[in-house]
Amino acid sequence: MFLLAGVYLFSKPMSSIQGQEHRHKELVFGGIFLLLGLLQSGVFLSVYGTAVLSSPCGLIGKYINNSGCIHAFDYGESNDGVYVAFLPDNQTLAQNIKKSIPFSPISGWVGFWTPILRHDDDVQHFLVSKDGKRLTSFTVNREGLHLWLWDTTNQNLMSKQFVPDETYFNNNTALSNNGELIAFSGDKQGDDRIEIWQLQPWQKQFSFPGEGPIALSLDNKFLVGFEDKSKIVIRDTESGNAITTIDIPESRAHSMRGLAFSPDGQQLAGFDRNSTIFIWQIPTGDLIHTFQEDWGYPAEQLVYSPDGNWLASGYYDSDGKYLTIWDAKTGQLQKQTTLGKTTRYSPKSFSFTADGQLLAVGMNDAAFVFEFEKLRQ
Repeated sequence: MFLLAGVYLFSKPMSSIQGQEHRHKELVFGGIFLLLGLLQSGVFLSVYGTAVLSSPCGLIGKYINNSGCIHAFDYGESNDGVYVAFLPDNQTLAQNIKKSIPFSPISGWVGFWTPILRHDDDVQHFLVSKDGKRLTSFTVNREGLHLWLWDTTNQNLMSKQFVPDETYFNNNTALSNNGELIAFSGDKQGDDRIEIWQLQPWQKQFSFPGEGPIALSLDNKFLVGFEDKSKIVIRDTESGNAITTIDIPESRAHSMRGLAFSPDGQQLAGFDRNSTIFIWQIPTGDLIHTFQEDWGYPAEQLVYSPDGNWLASGYYDSDGKYLTIWDAKTGQLQKQTTLGKTTRYSPKSFSFTADGQLLAVGMNDAAFVFEFEKLRQ
């Protein structure tokens, strides 16, 4: 409607010299209508030089139309990868784009990005506490790894910490739901370590040998990570003591990519480089499900839905990128949705709203928001 009105006003001929003033007003209003029309149908936004198209799903040709997809963000090929996280209002999506983290309201047709958390270097990863009040982000430069702590209610930077001796950062991080503890794994001068830190004041809680993916339980009591490459160890976050040890088959020991606690803390999900998903019972460590995916290169994360009934994951192969939804109770594949053929990279991140109604998927060059009920039908 706005686009048509703008085109009409711009295309009208001027009837007389005396109509110049009136014509000037028509051109002004025509420009306004054209701008509103572009905002309604999809808008290019520039965040630190990165052009982003925010639009309804299906507007851009490369997107595969899915009845559950309600919004899409196109970052082009200039972005290195997008992590996504919903804030507790269930309507605001945080995304990392170059040196910024914009908060984008999901509002049907138009996504206006405000506010923006600005950084000195490209954001490698970020995490949001369950209450949405705190956000931690990570940047890397020649000095090493920097951790930023933000108050999301007023967008103030609460602190910025340099993590000493951190020589390699692999995005394996976890933030407690109260935003008070941060855990990460990495190579510290050739020594693989898993550490958990108190954010304020900045103080190390404990450190132990380990590597690869980690996860914190929703009640903040347990940290899980890989130790000795062939064992998953669950530790108490206060004492650091081992609670449960899960042995990994030798054939899978070096290939595990992600871990996630179920919302009730009774199960632990993990997946490997073959896109196979495992479910263990907690605290016994018994293997109760194996989801045989084995289709392609897996996503960087998997997440439980807030009710614990579903697992979202994904992969890519020579034909494209895919979102997969699994029944967490039975191990059955519920839905597979094509996400396009834009790059060779698999989906990077997934985030449910607190009410479980929306699911966001972040990739290297795009992000999608789905109505979850429609998506899995």
